[in-house]
Amino acid sequence: MDIKMGKEETLSKLLDLPIEWIELSNNQGMSARFLNYGAILLSLMVPDALGLSENVVMTYDDPKDFIKNPLYLNAVIGPNAGRLSEGQLKICDRVFSLPVDRLGNNLHSGQEGLHQQLWMITGEMVSNEACSVVLKYVHGHLQGGYPGNIVFELAIELNDDNELKVTHRALADRDCHINTTNHTYFNLSGNEKHKIDEHLLFVNADYFYNLDEKNCPIQEKVHVKGSAFDFRQLTPILSAYKSKYSGIDHPFSLDDAIDKGMPQVIYKDPVSGRVLEITTNQSDVVIYTNNISYKNHYGICFEAQKCPNTLNIVDAGIKYVNEIKYAFKIQK
Repeated sequence: MDIKMGKEETLSKLLDLPIEWIELSNNQGMSARFLNYGAILLSLMVPDALGLSENVVMTYDDPKDFIKNPLYLNAVIGPNAGRLSEGQLKICDRVFSLPVDRLGNNLHSGQEGLHQQLWMITGEMVSNEACSVVLKYVHGHLQGGYPGNIVFELAIELNDDNELKVTHRALADRDCHINTTNHTYFNLSGNEKHKIDEHLLFVNADYFYNLDEKNCPIQEKVHVKGSAFDFRQLTPILSAYKSKYSGIDHPFSLDDAIDKGMPQVIYKDPVSGRVLEITTNQSDVVIYTNNISYKNHYGICFEAQKCPNTLNIVDAGIKYVNEIKYAFKIQK
C-alpha cells in the first residue's frame, strides 16, 4: 500500500491555486489518482482478466476542461446533488433562491458547488491492508445561495480487496439541506477503448422516477417492468437507448430492492472481465449514461444520494454521512 502526492502544475498556474494530486495504490495493481480541487478523480487503474491495469474512468481530452468541468466529471457534488426545480429551497418557512441554469433548475449546486473548490488535505493513513486520505472543505453560509456554515469531510480509502471506499461527512451550524454524491463516469473497457453499449448493468430496484419537461424527477415512482430501464437482471446498457432520453438520466429507488443481500448496482464488461459492484447507505441512485454529443455513451455515472428535487434536511449539530463502496472483481 502506498500514498504519493505532488503538485498539479498546469491547473495550479491557470487557477493560481496550490492544486495537488494524490495517488493511492494497493498491492494488486490498482490505484486511484485524484485532485484536492473538487476531489476530482483523474484516473482509476484496475486490472482486467489478463492482469493489465488500465484507467476505467472517463476523462477530458484536454485536462484544462477540469477548470470549468461542464460535465461535473469525476468530482464530488454538493451541498446538493442533482436538480432543484426553479432554484427554490424552503427550510423552516424560509425560501432560499439559488442560481438556475437555462432550464430554470439549480443543477449540482451551481458554480460555487463542492466540485470547484480547493479542499484541504487533513489526514492520511497507510497500513498493510489499506491506505486512505481525508479532505476537508468549509462551506460558508449562503455560498451559492445555500444556507449553513457546513464543514464537509471526504475520506477516500483503497484496500487490498480492490475496493475504493468514499465517505462523505458533513456538520452544519443550522438546519440545512445536504445531499451529496460522486459524479464519476465509469468505462470498464479500459482507457475508453469502447463505448459502454455492450456493458451489462444490474440495478437492485423495482422502481425508478420519471422526469418532467425540465429533467427534474417527478416524485411518483414508476415500476421498471415494461420500461427501457428494467435492469433487474444483467442487461446490455444499449437497451436503454430506445428511451426518449437516448439513454438513462433517472433516479432508481434503492429502498425498493429486489434482493437486499445483493449489491445495489452491478456493472460488467464481458470483454475485459472487469466487474464493478456498488453498495451504499443512500436511498437512491441517479444513473446517467452521458447522453450528450461529447464522448456520447463512453461513460456511466452512478450517483448514490437521496432522490433529487426533494429536501434532505439535516439538523444543526447532526452529522450527515454518505457512504459509497466501489468493489472491483474479475469474471473470466
